[in-house]
Amino acid sequence: MTPSPPPIIPANESSSSGTIPSSSSLSPPSPSSNDNQSTNNNENYKCFIEIQFPTTTCAQQALEVLSVDQEIGDRVVKTLSVRDDLLVVNVQSSEAKMLRVSISSFYDMLNVFLKCHQEFGS
Repeated sequence: MTPSPPPIIPANESSSSGTIPSSSSLSPPSPSSNDNQSTNNNENYKCFIEIQFPTTTCAQQALEVLSVDQEIGDRVVKTLSVRDDLLVVNVQSSEAKMLRVSISSFYDMLNVFLKCHQEFGS
């Protein structure tokens, strides 16, 4: 039941979230004439992830477990929500490296949740 991390899909390509267990999209920042202004904006890099669970209850349990850990600092903003049987994750960061670290950490925590859920059930 452990999904492998989905491929990063450019934001302008469509993804078929109904046919695969999870999907994600990564958006680079838009070009800016003032580099100093773009580094102060906390929403330059974005990643949108949808993870499909067998039931809405399981997705809600994942939300409750994974939303406990908040991001450290103000360079990354992560929001989690449930839509039907999908866990929807939206991560925004001012730095590509911090976005990558945050997403990697999220997948590590998701993996722990899935292993516990598989071992102990609901």
